[in-house]
Parts: sequence; C-alpha cells; structure tokens
Amino acid sequence: MLLIQILAILAILAWTGAAKAHDIVQNDSLAVLTFEIKEPKTKSNDDFNSVIETMRGIRSFLLDSGADTVRQHPRAAVACNTCHTTGKLAGHGMSINEAAPSLSCAGSGCHSLEKAGKMPFYAKGYVSLARWNALSKAEQMIDTAPALLGNLDQILAGLPELGDVKVSAALSGRGQQNTLGEAGRFSHARPADLLPGHAVAALADRVFDFPGPVTEKTKLEAKLEARTRYARHLSEHLQLQVALADILGDDSAPEMVELDIKDEYTKPPLDRDGSLGVLQNLIQSEFPNATVHKDETKSKERKFEWRDGRTEINFEWKENDKTKIEFKKLSPQDEATAMGVLNTIADQFDRTPSKREIKPKFEKVDRLLKDTKLELRYAAPEVLPLEALSLLQNEVWALLPEAVLKKEEARKVEWEIPGSPKGEIKADFKDNETKIEFKNLDMALHDEAIRVLSAVQDAYAVPARFARYELKFEAVTVDQKAQLHGALDNIEPSVRGDLLLEIKHKEDGKGTVPTLLDLTGPSQHLVSLDHDSIRLISNEVKLNKNLRFKELGAQVISSYVDSPLELAVELIDRIYALSLPRPLEIIYVSILKPTPALIARNRMMPANVLVNAFMNKLRLDMARKRIADVDGLQLQALGLELQAVLRE
Repeated sequence: MLLIQILAILAILAWTGAAKAHDIVQNDSLAVLTFEIKEPKTKSNDDFNSVIETMRGIRSFLLDSGADTVRQHPRAAVACNTCHTTGKLAGHGMSINEAAPSLSCAGSGCHSLEKAGKMPFYAKGYVSLARWNALSKAEQMIDTAPALLGNLDQILAGLPELGDVKVSAALSGRGQQNTLGEAGRFSHARPADLLPGHAVAALADRVFDFPGPVTEKTKLEAKLEARTRYARHLSEHLQLQVALADILGDDSAPEMVELDIKDEYTKPPLDRDGSLGVLQNLIQSEFPNATVHKDETKSKERKFEWRDGRTEINFEWKENDKTKIEFKKLSPQDEATAMGVLNTIADQFDRTPSKREIKPKFEKVDRLLKDTKLELRYAAPEVLPLEALSLLQNEVWALLPEAVLKKEEARKVEWEIPGSPKGEIKADFKDNETKIEFKNLDMALHDEAIRVLSAVQDAYAVPARFARYELKFEAVTVDQKAQLHGALDNIEPSVRGDLLLEIKHKEDGKGTVPTLLDLTGPSQHLVSLDHDSIRLISNEVKLNKNLRFKELGAQVISSYVDSPLELAVELIDRIYALSLPRPLEIIYVSILKPTPALIARNRMMPANVLVNAFMNKLRLDMARKRIADVDGLQLQALGLELQAVLRE
C-alpha cells in the first residue's frame, strides 16, 4: 500500500502551489529530510523534464508526509533570482521552460542543457522544532525516509543515467541558517542556537535509525566532532574516543605476511664463481624445493635466479661494481633460514655486506578509526601574532619530545610523530587565519597535545574562533557496524561545547540496497546528560543508481523470469487479462506486439526501444488517471523487469 501511495504521488504532474524561499522559518531549529539526485545526464528535453517531474513528485510526497514547507531545486516557472539574490544568477530572470527546457538558458547563452544537469536537483522538507506540537509532524516526516529509500528503484525508473542518489535526515540548530533554510557552517554556537532538548530526545533515534543496518557490501561512515571556546575543555570530550577504543583499532602489532632481505657487496664485489658456487650449495641444502628460473652470463655480468613457491632468490654480479644476493616474498617462517644463508656467505668470504636491507610486509589491518584531529583556530581580524609560533615550538619540544621536525618556514612549521598511523603536527600562521592542528595522535598523547594548545591560547588575549576535536571512523562488516552502534550507545556529551554527529551509509561499489531491520539507536545516551549540547545530528544514505540497478536487475531476472522472450509474452498477456479500456488495450498491444519477434531474432536494441515507448506511455496514462493505479503498477513492474533483462 505504501509503495502504491509513493508511486501515485510521483505520477502527479500537476503542480499545486509553490513554497517560496522566504516561507522557510529562518530562526527556528529544524528537522530536515532531503532527497537529492546528482548529475543526471540530461541530454534531451525529455531527460530534463523527467528529473523535474520526479523531484516534483517527491515534493508532493514530503508535503503529504508532514513537512511545513519543501524547498525544491530547480523549480519550473520560478525565476532563478527569486532565491539566488547574490552571485552569478542574481541578475538573471531565467526559469525552467518545461515546454522546451533547452531554451531556458538560451537568452544568457551560459551553458547547454547537458551542463545544466550538473546543477543540484533536490527536494528538502522542513519542520520547525520550536514548538512541542510540531514534534509529531517531524516524526511523521522523518519516518517516511525508509519508504523513499526502500522504493528507490521504482522512484528512479525512467530517469536518465545519473550519479549519486542521497536520502538524508537531520536535526539542525537554528544558528548559521542561510537563505535556503539549511544548516550552515558548523562552528561553536551560542546556547540559543543549539537544538531544543525535547526535540533531540524525541527525534534523534528516528534520524539515526532510518537506514537500518546495511549489508556486507555497504560501508558505514561516522564523524563525531566537538567544538569548545577553550582548548582545555576539549579534554572533557576525549572520553568519546575512549568509549570507542576497543573497536576502533587493535593495539597489537599487525602480523607479518612476507619480507624481502637483500645483501650487497660493493667495490669490490665478491668473487663471481666462488660466491655463486657457495650460494648454489646453500640453496640446494636449505631450500630443496627451489628450482632454477634464470641462468644468464654476459661479459661483465652474471645473473642466477631460483623460485620456491612465491619466494624469489636472486644472485647478481657486476664486474667492478657489486654482488647482490636477495630473497623476495620470503615467508616469515623462512626468515631465519635465509639469514643463515647470507651470514654463511659473509663468513666464508670474510666480508661484511656494504648494505643489508630487510623490508617486512604486514597484513592489512582494516581499522575502524580513520582520522582524529585536535585543532585550535583563529580567524581575521583576531589572529595570533607571529611570536606565538616560537611559543608553540617550545611547548612541542617540551611536552612532545618524540616529535620530529619536518618543515620550518617563516609562518609554517610541521612535525611528524612516528607510529602507526603516523602522527602529524601542523601550524600555519597566515595574515587572515591561525591554525594549529594535531592529526592521528596516539591516544596516550592527547593530553599533552591539549596542554600545548592551551598554553598558546592562554598566553594571548585573542579570542579563538573555536577549539575542535574530531573523530572519523567507519565500518564495513556487519559485526563492525553492530559494534560501532553499540559503542555509540555509551557516549555522553560534555556540558561544555557543541557536539556534531553524522552517520553515512555509502555504497562501496557493489550496489547493495540497505535493509530495513530493527536497531537500537545510538542516540539514547547522547541526550541523557545535557540535551542542549547537541548542535547537529544527521544520517545519510548514498547509493549509485547504475551499479545498484545492475545487481538488482540480475536478482530480478534470476528470481522471476527465464528469458526476455517469456517476459515480453507475459507482459502482453497481462494487458489482455486486465480488461483495460479498449483504446488503451489497442495502443499498448500495438506498441509491444513486435517485441517477442524482435527478441527471438536477438534484436534487443529495437525491442528495448519499443518497451521504453510503452513505459513512457504507461507513465503518462497513470499520471492522467487513464488507467487505475492497481493495473498500472502491475504493468509497470513487468515493464521494469523486461527493461532490466534487455539491458543485461
């Protein structure tokens, strides 16, 4: 029933009124639900109009779902400078000409229709959170997010090729609002700009839960950010990373999977025949499964190579230059044996290698923790004086002696802290901005880093724009995602500062649709200590249409049909079985009648042209109520399957 409702709304072509930019409440905290299509390839007027019609249907759906107002972009018949009051479009009265979209920009000559497809296409529903009685409307609107996501394939059917599709829900504090009513730049906010506690308590779970857990093929990315007035208060937020420490990274060293060992003897090299003879005997004894792979002699060079499974053993001699003996892709259990071979050669010739290299290769550890950052930032006209850079250097040397100086310029200094991952310290004193940043430090060094920032900040009576602590993490497997959500349950924000938490579910290239399962929300404890410490929370799902449709099509084909020929015949039979009005039946059958014969002769392209023509006609008839929704949806489902088969 829900699917029928959505498709019926999307089929409505008549526009029933417009909400202008100034209708959006500028000074309220907002619940926002966004549906966005990025970069559709609008090569024709029909392509462009199909996207506009889809976004119009989404707009109607959001209004029916409880939104106070909906911002649709672009909007047909609304001049661009209605909303774009500044910038390049402010002086143009252009608007979308639905009769011929390609003529919309003809007057200015700025760009082609295809380039126009790169503009943002979105519908954003807004509900003000300023009143208690608005919560039910916000709940209703956010609760429709799974419906948009779960029926994405039907919603996007018939659109041209496109890039990402995004469905997101967010709660936004009222500060930093721009003319579109969206959340602006996240910075340390005044208390009045924070989200109302009652709204967070009522809606946070809905925002975080709507995608549900996702499958193995979809990645979950999260960003947690705290901003305070003073760097010393960042220490109150470090427990966020501590709470996640058990799953964000394994402190144990990764396992070595192979290594390369190389000895070189230079000027003079070892005796050619003598060293090779000794090596051959040792290989025969210690690596009995090794086989000769190359034996090459030139006037001033000699090369000899063995292979033992993946392991490569190389001997190279060059007259008056060097002798090189190398083990490559050596398994860790053979390391001692290979070292014994090299040491035996060194002893027999009473030489110490000029150079010995040992390069281990470790297993790839897929750590959840991807990035951490501690930062102090100033912005013009209130920036730190250049003399503060000397104070910073002294504090780093005193509190972080392990830091290695990598770059020193008049206004910029960089250090590196050895480790895995490598820590970084960067200071940049520009005329219009001062930024001091610590990235990817070991957790044990965070207190020292905050002491460095505090010492610099406290030494000067210059108000900082903000101090910031940021944590980025991701999960790929189902177990990791469950652990991540569990850890978020235990997070409690500090009473000082603002907290931002974003969760994104992203397709990783395999094209799997998120599943809608029950999940305990991560926001319970986010609101238990101090509701007003939340600045912005949001959840986002991003999918790629083409990859997702390819996999979805394959599943549909294997599950429901044996061949495109059988499906084409079934579609025609279904038209007869529905007892449609006679004129519709005649038109539909006349379009599709040649299709089975074309498929039988393997002429898939002309068959696909006819099916596309039928689908366009069907969508038009559904929009104009010439065919009942229940009948139209049956035919549309079969038509979509047939289109998928023919594309394959």
